[in-house]
Amino acid sequence: MRKYLKYDVKSNMKFFLSTFICFVILLVSLVSVRTIGSFTSLLEVGSAINSIEIILIGVFIMTMIYFVINTFYKDLYTDRSILTFSLPISAREFLTAKLLVINIFFYLLVFLSIFLFYLSGRFMNIWSLISIIFAMIILNVFSLLIFLFMQMDRFLFKRKNTVIIIILLIGLIFVGGFFLNRYFLFLSDGSLVRSGDNTLAFISAYVKVSGRKLLNITGFLYYILTALILSFFNIKILKNDLDLS
Repeated sequence: MRKYLKYDVKSNMKFFLSTFICFVILLVSLVSVRTIGSFTSLLEVGSAINSIEIILIGVFIMTMIYFVINTFYKDLYTDRSILTFSLPISAREFLTAKLLVINIFFYLLVFLSIFLFYLSGRFMNIWSLISIIFAMIILNVFSLLIFLFMQMDRFLFKRKNTVIIIILLIGLIFVGGFFLNRYFLFLSDGSLVRSGDNTLAFISAYVKVSGRKLLNITGFLYYILTALILSFFNIKILKNDLDLS
């Protein structure tokens, strides 16, 4: 798996570098605006900084979506699949390597984003870090859903049927998450306590209630379990349809 991981990282190096350049451009823009802001109190300067931050968030999300789709697509739909699946690597090792590369790229973007937000005067705290970990888990669920879609489309069903199945599966995951997390569990004085009604807890690492920030333990456990189940089915399909050994 180590050799394949190195191979996959090297094959994505151009994309990593182009993304880094894009963030450097945003960095230069942000520094320039802040420099102008240090000499003037114009309202437009603050608006420009906010606009750059919004662009940064948009670039982050779109880049991650593209990277996840592309990293699986090229190993299932292009000529590269012939080389990939001729390597002495198991289905589990293949999927693990893919998720590792995705998470490496995620944390690269997170690091660059934190640096940019730091320059704009926004600072991280422990709850921000917890939210990043929660987002990473959601990213892995999303990545596994993308891979499951591509595998079913490639090996099992017609695309129309695959789209319907994935839409139903996404609905099941997040509707289930909504109801399970409405009254999520959190730690209080070393004990697990059930929260009150919180409709947005299923997409939050924590919820602020009466000035207190409550860690959504239910949400973390639910999406970790979901990722493990999706991993199991992805590996099962890959084992049945491709000889990776």
